Order: sequence, then structure tokens, then C-alpha cells
Amino acid sequence: DKLKTSELWSKAIEGNGFLLEQLPQEMQSRELCLQAVKRSPEALEYVIDKFKTQDLCIEAVKGGGYSLKYVPDQFKTYSLCEIAVNNDATALRFVPVQFITLDMCINAVMRDSNVFSDVPDNFKTYEMCMEAVKTNGFALEFVPARFKNLEICVEAMKQDREAIIYIPKEITSEQTFQNLIIKMLMM
Repeated sequence: DKLKTSELWSKAIEGNGFLLEQLPQEMQSRELCLQAVKRSPEALEYVIDKFKTQDLCIEAVKGGGYSLKYVPDQFKTYSLCEIAVNNDATALRFVPVQFITLDMCINAVMRDSNVFSDVPDNFKTYEMCMEAVKTNGFALEFVPARFKNLEICVEAMKQDREAIIYIPKEITSEQTFQNLIIKMLMM
């Protein structure tokens, strides 16, 4: 009877790895956890600690970078984080600060400009900030003050006029800025 139940769970998890959440913990096995993670990488969240190994975490991250969120810190390495971010740029928010590199940030932002807000300020470059606001004017909110100049602010406004709320007063009060805005509004 126990074997039959285990086979039923195996079939169910084969179709949907997230069903691991419903499986009683005492019924989890290394094999069922691996099967669940291969099917649905983020099912790693429901794997009990006893079966959450380095190898299983690698398997999850290779299948879906966002699953890095559920990898215990002791299993996070630079290479695992790199795999995760290359697989899914949004995984950048789960990378421990000691493993973040400029290249990792640039690659993540190039693939998904929405992760710009997850890039630590010390890794933001002027070029990265410019590209981010060209794609999403509201990214101006996350541009460090040292890069908020007339050029970047105007680019943000071209993308979305409501980005004006993130433009410093010293720039909005410049005559050059005001003239550019008037031109934009007349277009």
C-alpha cells in the first residue's frame, strides 16, 4: 500500500513538481525531490533540508535561475550564482554581495532592464544607467545621484514623462532642461 502511494506521488510529481509541497515530509525521498526539481526547478522551496544538497541545488538552478532564491547560503558559490543569473536575470536579487561582479550585472541588465533596481550602486556605470532609462524611464529612481545629469534625465523623460518625479530639483530648474521639456511637449 505504501509502495502504491509512493508510485502515485511519483506520477503526480512527474506532471507537476510543485505537488511536492503537498507531499507529507516523511514521504519525501531523494528521488522524488530530484524528480520534482527537474520538472519544476522552484519546487526546491519544498524540499526538506535533509534532501537539499549541493547537487540538487545545481540541478534546480540549471533548470531555472530564479530557484536560486531557495538555495541555502552554504550552497551558493560564485559559479552557481553565475549560472542562475545567466539562466534568469531576475536571479540577481538572490546573489550574495560577495559573488556579484560588474560583468554579471551588465549581462543581467542587458537581458532584462527591470533588474537594474537590483544592481548594487557600486556596480552601476554611467552607460548602464543610460541604457536602463532608455528602456524604462522609471529606472531613473535607481540611478545613483552621481550619474543623474541632464542627459540621463532627458532620456528618462523621453521614455516616460512621468519620470520627472525622480529628477533632482537642481536639474528641473535649469533653463536648458525646461527648454528641452517644452520641445518634447510640442512634439
